[in-house]
Amino acid sequence: MPVLFVLSLFGLIETLYLIQCRIKKSTPICLSDETCRLVLRSKYSKLFGVHNDVLGLLFYLAIIVLSGALFLNLGPADLELLGLHILLPCGAIMSVALTYIQARILHAWCMWCLLSAATNWAMVIYFFS
Repeated sequence: MPVLFVLSLFGLIETLYLIQCRIKKSTPICLSDETCRLVLRSKYSKLFGVHNDVLGLLFYLAIIVLSGALFLNLGPADLELLGLHILLPCGAIMSVALTYIQARILHAWCMWCLLSAATNWAMVIYFFS
């Protein structure tokens, strides 16, 4: 599980950067600042009033805890595996939905969002292979 731990740590760092940019009201460094800004400030940047970057932070923290505990043999492995079996597909589905929104609704791309989606899918592929 160290691969999941490292990938989720990468996702956590990326998410913390986006949260910092949102709080400071600055645009993250992007290939295209305008499309990134459009995506990150759209009505789709929240789910039930919670910013997607906060949801990502919670998601990556949960994966870090579960994969780290599993790797270090802390706690019941069955519960940790169950948590990963539930959380990882949920993250992948959310990534697909948000990528679809970028492509079909906003017609704009956010490099950070795509990087997060790739990280989520890399974790899913690794875990389920």
